[in-house]
Amino acid sequence: MLAILTSCVSIPHETLVLSKTLGEDLKELKRSHLSTINIYYTNLESKIDRFIDEVYSPFIIQFVLEREFDSFEANEPSIISTLERASRPEATQDDTEKALKAMVDFQTYATQQIAKKRAELLQPIKSERLELVSALTNSYDNAIAANATLTGYLASVKDVKQAQTESLSIIGIDRAEVDQNLLRASEVLDQIITKGKAIDVEAEDARSQINALIEEIKRLTNR
Repeated sequence: MLAILTSCVSIPHETLVLSKTLGEDLKELKRSHLSTINIYYTNLESKIDRFIDEVYSPFIIQFVLEREFDSFEANEPSIISTLERASRPEATQDDTEKALKAMVDFQTYATQQIAKKRAELLQPIKSERLELVSALTNSYDNAIAANATLTGYLASVKDVKQAQTESLSIIGIDRAEVDQNLLRASEVLDQIITKGKAIDVEAEDARSQINALIEEIKRLTNR
């Protein structure tokens, strides 16, 4: 650093301008890149929410109702039998209270299952987002802090575009590869939502179809 500072007079003016430009470019690239990453992951999380709300929630509610109906037909305790008793003209207050409790329990169970699955699918995305943001922030901050050192390296670089490409290579960022992977995940999630909405929740294999889509999401987000 001392050698660089004491030899400033011999460093071409073009190099000093280039160094300053690169420093500003890195700051702008950092802001832009982090903004893109955050927008992308917010979009991914939104699509996971859509899958849960539009595909998984109707399925789990239908699945629980079918299980309750099977219990009712087998003359076993179920929310359906409880509601049926409460709807009779001779129903007592106790029957009504039990029916109300059964409905609350049903809603609570369904809500818990939906929330659990939502958290399960969102957690890998949230973790990956934090890791990527942290990695990018550290990379850009290191490059910006090292700009004085880069000045010496840039003394032999005459082309601004080449300098920008070289600097990104130095901090280990392949912008094209990152962006390509992000876009692919978004497109696949769109396809999964479309497939899920086409599933007949009353079909016998509905559960296996839903589980297959969930596994596909997990493979996509657990990279």
